[in-house]
Order: sequence, then C-alpha cells, then structure tokens
Amino acid sequence: MAQLPSLLISSDSLAGFISRLREVLKLWFSCDDVELFMYEQKGSDKSIWVYEDREAASTMDKKTRKRSVIDRVVSVQVPKRRFSLVQKGISIEVAKQSSEGKGAGKTHITDDTSRDNKYFDGADGKCRSLLTSGLCDDAGNLIAVLQLRDRIWRESWREKKNKPDKAHLAKCSGFTSTDGEWLETLRAALTNSLVSALRKEETRLNKLQARMADRRALAIMTITEAIAKSIPTDELFATVVQEVISLLNCDRATMWLLTPDRARLWSMVQSFPPRPNAPLIRLEVPITGTSLAGACAMNDEVINLPDAYDDARFEKRFDKQTGYRTRSMLIVPITSEQSGDVLGCLQCLNKQNVDGQEEGVVFNQEDTDLAQAFTAIAAVAIVQSKLEGAADYGVGMAIKVKAATRHDTD
Repeated sequence: MAQLPSLLISSDSLAGFISRLREVLKLWFSCDDVELFMYEQKGSDKSIWVYEDREAASTMDKKTRKRSVIDRVVSVQVPKRRFSLVQKGISIEVAKQSSEGKGAGKTHITDDTSRDNKYFDGADGKCRSLLTSGLCDDAGNLIAVLQLRDRIWRESWREKKNKPDKAHLAKCSGFTSTDGEWLETLRAALTNSLVSALRKEETRLNKLQARMADRRALAIMTITEAIAKSIPTDELFATVVQEVISLLNCDRATMWLLTPDRARLWSMVQSFPPRPNAPLIRLEVPITGTSLAGACAMNDEVINLPDAYDDARFEKRFDKQTGYRTRSMLIVPITSEQSGDVLGCLQCLNKQNVDGQEEGVVFNQEDTDLAQAFTAIAAVAIVQSKLEGAADYGVGMAIKVKAATRHDTD
C-alpha cells in the first residue's frame, strides 16, 4: 500500500498509473495477470472499459514528459476496449451487481472458468481461475472492477519430492479465501488511489483543452499579422496551413486557390516525407464534381466527412503512394466577403482529440464555425498578398456558382 502514492505521483496519465498498478498487483498476489475494468455511465448506458494496448500504456508517461508544455497534443493515445453491461462475462456481471448496489465489495472466486456459464474469455481473458471484485467509493459508487487471473503456483519442497502431476497442481493453484482477505485489506487504498488518478486525469485533460483555446487565439493573431504585413504568397500558404492545424487540432491541412483560367485549383505543399528546409511543391487539381475540393469550390459548400473512404469522390491514390491514412475530412470554401466570389477552399484532414487520437474522431459544428471564421480572415490576406500580383494566381477571379445557377435557370 505504501507504493500507491508514489505510483500516483510518478504517473502523468491514467493509462500510465493503471499500467504500473497492474504490475504491482501481479507481484502482490502472485498471479499471472491482472486487469482493471474502469466503470463508466453515460445516461442510461453503463459499461466497463480497459486500455487495450498495454505496451503503449506503460510507456505513455515517458513519451508525455518529452512534450513541450505549450504543445496541446499528447503523442500517444492508448486505445480502449469497451464492454456493455448487457454482455456476457464474470467481470461484467460483477460490475452490473456492484453498480446496482447488489454485492458491492464482495469477492467472487472462480475455481474453474470452464464450469461457469457467465465466463467469457473476451472480457475475462483466457484463464482457469479468477478472483473478481468491485471497487466502490465511500458513497457506494462503482469505480472499477479488479480481476486477478490464474494464481502462479509455487511448489514446496515436499511437492518437488513427491512430484505431483499437473492436474493436481492446477487444482491446488486457485485463489483462496486468504487472497480475498488480502484484497479486502487493500480495497479502500486501491479505490482511493483510482479516484485520485481519475481526478488527476480530468485536470490533465482540462489543461490540454485550455492550451488548445490559447492556440486558437494565437492562430487568429498570427493570420491577422500576416494580413497587416502583406507577406508573400508562399509564406502565406505555410502560415495558413500551420495555424489552421492548431486552430482545428487536425493532423494536416491544405489551402487550394483558383488558377487564372478558373479551371483548376492549385496549392503549395510540403514534399512527402517532409524534409528540413525543402521548398514547397506546387500541385494542381481540376475543378470537377468528382473531386472533393473541386465540388467545394464549385458549389460553395462545406463538406464534412467522418471517413473520406466512404465518399466515391475521394482519391485514394495519394494515400496508397504515401502510406498515409485519411480518415475524417473537412473542406470549407474560402470566399471573399466583399465580392462573394469563391477564391478556393481549405481542406483539413484527420481531426484529433486532445490526446492526439484521430481514429473515430470527427469534425463537429464548432470546427466548421471556426474554419469559416478563419477562412474569412484568410480571404482578406489572400487578396492583399502582393507576390507577383494576386490576380496572377486567380485570386478574386472565382467561380460565381450562384450567379451561374440563376443564369442557367433563367
């Protein structure tokens, strides 16, 4: 129990604390494995979850400490595996009973999982014997379910001499009431440490959110300064892309502008893989309804895709060439407030949460509103850009879709 405070202090994240705690409990109880199922309730939905990638969890704190305090993205996000309380499993059954106040704090010992119809190896792991117990706070609220798996049998000198068979050793190597008593002694300390770890994790995430808000304010200031200084177009591309990544907390972004003949979109992008001090590369794509960026510019519409692969207009060829995996995508038209012309569009890829996870994370309405506010400011900077004359790049010579549509209708 004396180790718990030091574990809590040395862990920067909940994932790191749970990973360290599991290893300590394995030694304390001489068992082959330990799992901590964290309880969560959202409305009427109740579930328990575990960190799926244990190796990533064990190294998360080390990688977190390498990040700058200014950074708002943690480099590693440990995936979770979630189990609904309507599913099958001994750990799930204990969670269900404990959350309902039935048998909370009781220790459930399973000598032979093959004889227990509630056992499910997907939740309880592949093992023979289990010791499972709910951990509840002082108010009786379920915090987690602790499960010890397969006690490690240590032979005595008599057994080594008599050489008992494996079946006998397996029969005698299950968890006992003494293990339950040890767990009862540790229950309050374990529960309190988990409650503290959860509060610490909430504080960590709140700080990350606050840093994200600061970065958004800084992004607006930076692009405003770019307008005032009338920086060259090449620098403007890099500035807009970098600031929109910070603003929307996404992995990548590209700004597309119209060519003078208004038939194509062009952009200045980094080489892949990125090289230090490498010049930007000019790319051009046709403006057609079968292109996502083209459709955005043609129709002056916002395109928000949870998964780009579900849209037939997405060109998978670039992902195949680079090894990159595009998931969520947000494309917002860049429109001149004065003339109403579409100047181009801003394409954002792979929205991330505060921990840097992007799989399953999508752009929401707040992101769209922020992007539109940003593109309104960027449009002013684009028009005022003086590199070779803004008109040489088709700036301000946009497709007036609404006017064209009205003309065709008439």
